Amino acid sequence: MLVSDFDQLEPDSALRLVRRAQRSVLWLQGLTENLTSAAAVGSGQLQVQLTVVNLRECIEDAVLLVRGLLDRRRQSIRFVSSLESMRVKADAARVVQIVANLLSNASRYSVDDDVIEVHVSKVGQHVRVRVSDHGPGISPEDQQRIFGAWIRADGAAPGGLGLGLNIVQNLVQQQGGRVGVESVLGHGATFWFTLSCEGTACQR
Repeated sequence: MLVSDFDQLEPDSALRLVRRAQRSVLWLQGLTENLTSAAAVGSGQLQVQLTVVNLRECIEDAVLLVRGLLDRRRQSIRFVSSLESMRVKADAARVVQIVANLLSNASRYSVDDDVIEVHVSKVGQHVRVRVSDHGPGISPEDQQRIFGAWIRADGAAPGGLGLGLNIVQNLVQQQGGRVGVESVLGHGATFWFTLSCEGTACQR
């Protein structure tokens, strides 16, 4: 429409189309990254490059990637951190991918107009990131297999391939961290992962 009818479009209409196209491109970017990462995991060629990165910036970039998904369901994010500085030893692009996958997962299992919570805290010499939803929760049986490839628990909104959590687990482990899930049926779910602090970066 932008190409064929640009001269006839009002500025506001053109802007809405551009924003819609931008959201679609970001969604495709995330899907492509997941498929590429899944192929790398399967061939044993998944790689990360560890540097000192600003965790908050990574989280903010991840939110931009999933903004279209959140906006369509009028969902918002509440961010809470107990840290003044959030610098960790990690691969920045991979951290963005991890958080984007967890946010996308939380969105699909949450209802419209819901709030997804992101908590960042220090645990020993690690930073822990927790992404919580208020969805249907995950049964103990599903919790045992939820990080497998092509696995989707009951209650998800349409979309997704069942690869996101498997990729999250592999990317976190490649960076020396841990990943897990806490959930009670009917009371939402919290997915968490840890990354190593860099020097004094995790001081309160």
